Amino acid sequence: MSSMYVLAVTCANIQCQPGQTCLTDLRNGSPRCQTCSYPPSCPHRHQGPLPPMLCGSNHVTYPSWCEMKADECQQRIVIETKYSGPCHSQDRWKNSVNSNSVEDLINSLNPN
Repeated sequence: MSSMYVLAVTCANIQCQPGQTCLTDLRNGSPRCQTCSYPPSCPHRHQGPLPPMLCGSNHVTYPSWCEMKADECQQRIVIETKYSGPCHSQDRWKNSVNSNSVEDLINSLNPN
């Protein structure tokens, strides 16, 4: 009888191309290599009374798409636009995995 070992593909064991950063998709834990070329400070171009807000897939309200993508690279997680406007508290519980960090995802998969 042979033993079978399965190595999970994570950012810890893949190497991205030069200039790319590995981000973890919190929906399924899979890694994604992506170019992170967003400025540390996003330009403010909105000229209306209220900035255009976005609700990210990590349930954080962002003032702009640029801010969301910059946070994505800083947090090293995939953050997609859930919808335009601020996040609503009831949306937080619609998905079984809503997390702001990879550590929270790992803890939810391996409860002790």
